[in-house]
Amino acid sequence: MANKQHKAKVQSPSFLKDNLYGIIVVLFCLLLYANSIPNDYNMDDELVTINHKLTSKGISAIPEIFTSPYYSDESGYAYEYRPFVLATFAIEHSLFGDNPLVSHFFNWILYACCTLLVYILLCNLTGRLSPYICLAITLIFAAHPSHTEVVCSIKNRDEILGLIAGLTALYYALKAARQARLVWLVPAGLFFLISLMCKITFISFAIIIPLMVTFFNKPRLTVFLLLLISLLVPSYFMLDFPSFYNKVFILFAVFSVNVFFYVLADARTILRFVQEGLYTIKSQTAQLLASADSSVALSPHLSRGMFPSNDYLKVSAWIMPVVLFCVYGLGLYLQSKVIIILIISCLSLLYFHKKESISYWALFFLYVCLITGSLSASWYDINNHYKKIMLALLIPVLLYGFFFGRPTLKGPHLFFIFITIAAFACFPSMHFSHSNTIIFILLFCSLYFTKGRYGVLAIGVFSIISLGFQLYSLATSASYNWANNIAPFIRLPWVIAIYLKKGLRYMTGLHVIALLLLIPYLHKPVSSPAIASQINTVGKQLDANIYKVKTDRPLSFIENPFMEAPSTQVRIGTSLRIMLTYLQKVVIPYPLAFYYGYKTIEQTPLTSPLAILSAVLHLLMVIFALAIYKHNKLLSAGIWIYIISASIYSNYFIPPPGIIADRFLLVPSLGYSIVLVVGLLSAWRKLKSDNNLQWSTTPQALKLTFLAILCSYSAVTFSRNFDWENHLTLMRKDITYVNESAQAHNLLALNLMKYSMTLGRVEEQQPLWKEAIVHFKKSLDVYPHTFNVAYDLGRVYSMFNETDSSLYYFKLANTIDPANDFPALKMSLGMLYQQKDQADSALHFFLEYNRLLPGDFEGYDKLGYQYFKMGRKDMALEISKKATINLPADYRSYFNVARSFVELNQIDSAILYLRKAQQLNPNDQNIINSIQTLSARR
Repeated sequence: MANKQHKAKVQSPSFLKDNLYGIIVVLFCLLLYANSIPNDYNMDDELVTINHKLTSKGISAIPEIFTSPYYSDESGYAYEYRPFVLATFAIEHSLFGDNPLVSHFFNWILYACCTLLVYILLCNLTGRLSPYICLAITLIFAAHPSHTEVVCSIKNRDEILGLIAGLTALYYALKAARQARLVWLVPAGLFFLISLMCKITFISFAIIIPLMVTFFNKPRLTVFLLLLISLLVPSYFMLDFPSFYNKVFILFAVFSVNVFFYVLADARTILRFVQEGLYTIKSQTAQLLASADSSVALSPHLSRGMFPSNDYLKVSAWIMPVVLFCVYGLGLYLQSKVIIILIISCLSLLYFHKKESISYWALFFLYVCLITGSLSASWYDINNHYKKIMLALLIPVLLYGFFFGRPTLKGPHLFFIFITIAAFACFPSMHFSHSNTIIFILLFCSLYFTKGRYGVLAIGVFSIISLGFQLYSLATSASYNWANNIAPFIRLPWVIAIYLKKGLRYMTGLHVIALLLLIPYLHKPVSSPAIASQINTVGKQLDANIYKVKTDRPLSFIENPFMEAPSTQVRIGTSLRIMLTYLQKVVIPYPLAFYYGYKTIEQTPLTSPLAILSAVLHLLMVIFALAIYKHNKLLSAGIWIYIISASIYSNYFIPPPGIIADRFLLVPSLGYSIVLVVGLLSAWRKLKSDNNLQWSTTPQALKLTFLAILCSYSAVTFSRNFDWENHLTLMRKDITYVNESAQAHNLLALNLMKYSMTLGRVEEQQPLWKEAIVHFKKSLDVYPHTFNVAYDLGRVYSMFNETDSSLYYFKLANTIDPANDFPALKMSLGMLYQQKDQADSALHFFLEYNRLLPGDFEGYDKLGYQYFKMGRKDMALEISKKATINLPADYRSYFNVARSFVELNQIDSAILYLRKAQQLNPNDQNIINSIQTLSARR
């Protein structure tokens, strides 16, 4: 017993020491956001709480939640699919009911768990990095003021849960890469799917996860490809796009970016290939010159690498390139750019495989793809400038492939040369004449039978002369055609690269990629190929089954006007302006706002100074991230995390409501926190190879800088939590900052009206009505074409019994959107015109209301009364009779018919309809009295 107690005493302080920083992170978060727990419900919290039609059913509703949209109403308006978040609210409701304190408490706890996971992952990700650095990054992330919207808004639990799931997926992906155990890819894919089921914008983790895995633990190619599959498959099922091909294209873009980072991480291997290529020509020419008989030396030289060895003929080496080529052929037949580009990317990736046998066949079929694509393109009537571009690109590829390629890949290079020359010589449609074929062969021989540089110099001289003529034509001709004269511009950089022996492989690689990407554009578009049409149909059917519970969310102009951008360049310019705004807010997150929208940010052309500044800054960030990758991977990764996650909210890909939002900075702020801390450390050159940085050894200036930033962020965050007390506290506080936001004023006015309805006396309500009028009017001043705002202004004035003002704004609403068949507006206009004795106008709108709602008694009642006031008693009777036909179970319809017969002095008919009304409502004293009175008049 004594021994056990002694062990407990020894282990307890060890646990605290080992987990001290993690405990600090949790306590810091809990203290920072403790004042958010007493807050009430706030903006959009009613979407997931307060008698929600699904979450209020509790746990029993979870199966229905996973087959229902995130939001829907009785009018059929629905959007998004976030079942995992709604399921948590359903469980919460089963245990505690609808209680804002409980909901805020769970957001509080979940955010602390999220930041703890960030700390654990940083320690796990960087290996030898000091826990102190990981703690500093995590504290900056936890304190960032933009997260107040995520924590204090109950509805935004989707952001917290999505980040937790995304980070967990990253944890298992790292585990799979480090242990080379594919089984860990299953939970990685599962948690990534959960993150998408929290919010689709976490698709950015389909790039962030492979990026972090590749940067800090370069996986084997098999693991990398399977990881991409585990991320792209859930992405396919969760992306909701109207076009099947658009969705595939988006996934291809994600795949391509991941391949880029994978190749970037293998930069040393690529450099080794470059060095081998540069020195190949030297060894070849030395062998040729040493031989007395060049014809004798030529034979073994050409045969070396011409045919694959036995090891290269194994199925495992050539099966994948063959399959990819078959799919490429299908892409050519379907004329699908997505398929063609995807296969090219896969073959290019295989070319860098460590096994030379796989590299051999990958290159071989890359050339086959290029040849078949070029030949298939020649069957169509292609513009001549496309062919000239191909020629300008092909010559460097052909020459590099033979003279500067790896010796073991000589066979594919030579095969490519012979087939291409034959194709150009035999197909006049390729616009490669016999004289050009002879010139090409002479250039080839000048490189082969000399020391190489003489032939390169010859090509360079001709290119420079040609370039001079082109520049002269450019200066003197008003209709200069770049495409027809692009050859010297493309060829000259390649020639310079050969002569200087620098960047040759990269330069030629760009030529190969450009050639292959050009092929899809060389085909005539076919209206509807049979197979392509069938694939598209199957894709749409599959999507219909997957997305039957989801619809797109329509956005009004004041929510996001950028879908109506007049041109692509304006849309790009606006996206750059938004990215600049995020960059400013992530660094200086003050002031913050509950909503932005039009016209906090306006449409911005690409040529504007702000768009140009944004483009330059982000380009410099990309260049810097690439430049420091080798020396500081964590800093590079932080920049990439910021750029990738922020670009999702640039409005170019997915237009969110409000244009921008503070909550959208949750993931970008993680990248920023890494950049801030690691950047400060790097600036003082304290991030050494052993990474044993301690607080005591940190320079005083660095300590003060870090503490100043952390304290500033923490103070803003703690203060901001109080602003989220309720709707009015938040919106009144922020409205001065977003005074030019039409929707922000509209939301504040609506919540003022909503709150006024909770007050008992009119004297208490009227000050809020007056305040609401001010903000409704400001919203119309900013954007005078909002139907809802004009209508709501009319409603408020009607509550003040100000007929003229109410009529003005109802008429304005009708003018803004005359096609809007909103019954309540028609009824309101009809009643106001009736009060002002404008009979024709009143009759028009009552008829419109009756047309829109033929099953509503009020429409018949008001319309009949209007006819009666106009002295058209016969029409009043006809309308009342029509009501009895359409509403046979409503006793009021029969009572109105009876009243009309009384006015026409047809007492017997009136009594008949009164008795029908009495049958439906036998206890109505008014009907009984009317029958007795009319019976006495007989």
